[in-house]
Amino acid sequence: TALVVGLIRPLSDDADVASAIDAAATFLASQQAEDGSFGGVAPTTAPNANSTGLAAWALGSACEYGRATAAADWVRDIQLSNGAVAYDQAAYAEASDSGIAENDRDQFRRATSQAALGLSYDGTATSGLTILRTGGGGYLKGGTNIVVGVSGVQATGQQPCLFVGGASTILVAQDG
Repeated sequence: TALVVGLIRPLSDDADVASAIDAAATFLASQQAEDGSFGGVAPTTAPNANSTGLAAWALGSACEYGRATAAADWVRDIQLSNGAVAYDQAAYAEASDSGIAENDRDQFRRATSQAALGLSYDGTATSGLTILRTGGGGYLKGGTNIVVGVSGVQATGQQPCLFVGGASTILVAQDG
């Protein structure tokens, strides 16, 4: 579910796709543990970095920042000082004590590559985005569309979320 949400997110301007993303995000949220982690399906039902990282990415792309941050924070807690992410807390403890064993390197590569997607929602990370209203000042009638400029977006097509008064919307970066 997390992988599909993250991949179809760019298509969310279609009402049916947006509705499916909302339903999938609601499902994902219902699967999140109190500590922010996610488990997979059998045999990987225990909390793990792969599932949690992908879920953080999906929830973040659906503008569920609180849940995405909780998941990313769980992943960050099992990230080694060299940047590698352990599969789970047991692998983290072992690698912290004696380094990553040669026969565990593949597990760390797979966990890190999947968890990295969600680490962009790490609650300790800082955002480089600045949002500025362009055009005239003063009050506007409710429902009026305004144009905003966003600095700090790194690439055309990047889709940061904008939260205003508890509501959220997706911005799509364009050149110019």
